[in-house]
Amino acid sequence: MKILFLTDRMDVCGGTEVYLHGLMNSLSARGVECWCISGGNPREGSYRHVVDARIRDWRTVRDEERVSTEIWDLLERERFDAVHVSHIYSSRLLERLALHPRSIRHIHDHRLFCSNGKKYFFGSQKICTFREGLVCFLKCMPRCLLRGWNKRGFTIGYPEYRRTLKACTRFSRVLVASRFMAQEVALVGFDTNRVKVLPYFVTHRDSAPATLPTGPNRVIFLGRLVEEKGVDILIQALALCPDVMASVVGSGPELPRLRRLTESHGLKDRIDFPGEVPNNEIPRMIRASHLLVVPSIWPEPFGIVGIEAMACGRTVIASRVGGIPDWLTDGVTGMLVEPRNPVELGQAIAALCQDPGRLNKMGAAGWLHAERYLVDRHLDEFLRIAC
Repeated sequence: MKILFLTDRMDVCGGTEVYLHGLMNSLSARGVECWCISGGNPREGSYRHVVDARIRDWRTVRDEERVSTEIWDLLERERFDAVHVSHIYSSRLLERLALHPRSIRHIHDHRLFCSNGKKYFFGSQKICTFREGLVCFLKCMPRCLLRGWNKRGFTIGYPEYRRTLKACTRFSRVLVASRFMAQEVALVGFDTNRVKVLPYFVTHRDSAPATLPTGPNRVIFLGRLVEEKGVDILIQALALCPDVMASVVGSGPELPRLRRLTESHGLKDRIDFPGEVPNNEIPRMIRASHLLVVPSIWPEPFGIVGIEAMACGRTVIASRVGGIPDWLTDGVTGMLVEPRNPVELGQAIAALCQDPGRLNKMGAAGWLHAERYLVDRHLDEFLRIAC
């Protein structure tokens, strides 16, 4: 079998890129020939990676026809059995790719149907529940542009945005990671019969839940340091938990502000910022912590880091947003808290850290639950869809 993957870039460490990298390597191990076309620098893997910077830029209207023709010629020449598309927003290219008999559009986030890409209001930080339309371009987008948020809507205009969305609805299969995202795509006109919920996977699961570490209680955050991840809420919550240490693992534009916030709360000695770490180091860092916190303020499409923690037998505290309730059962495998509420988050952290027995019980339940997200199950379902 031969599959062509297309996305805007693979040289970043966001959740989508980590997922695609793991998916293509895992498929290759099963004998599937995987090609990847993306912008950015090539990424080492067992798949064939063709770098084409033009598809990274969704503003290449002048070049769209030529790019789409070249890729279509490649599809016909190499006889790919399926084509899998992630972060591509060129309407002409999408229209051509949708003609493939086994075309798969994988929607990983809100960029396709939210003009700021984050699905929450930048002022109040409240989650948006409206269906995107012209009013978003007239009222929401100007404010978001000032903050450097998703500029795609301003660049392509509302008619082109609608054409892009319509092209995506023509794909033979649409993949999303959670029931929440399935509801989101249904709201903007996708045929629910073509939409398939396929949760993300973990490539490793410990043979048994890891023993809790000795020493001071420690929580860990793993992810990009951007506003929607709510790390500032975690810092405020830790100010209410005097005996708890924390590691904030990742990098991003929010890092300087988060460091200042840590110092202003007198937490410099209790919170460390180790930066980005290799993927193979993540399980070790999770095991060295007592629990993982996902304090997101945006509606997470899934939250893959949560099941990575469960696979190590660690309890998770996460915001009750987006697709997180799909994999976290409140009171069983962890705790759900309201977003943007540092007091509730702090109380949840303190309560669990003071009860090692409960931490062990929830961690064991999460470890059992993580079996549903093993890579082999994911690959079986993915290949069934692709075939």
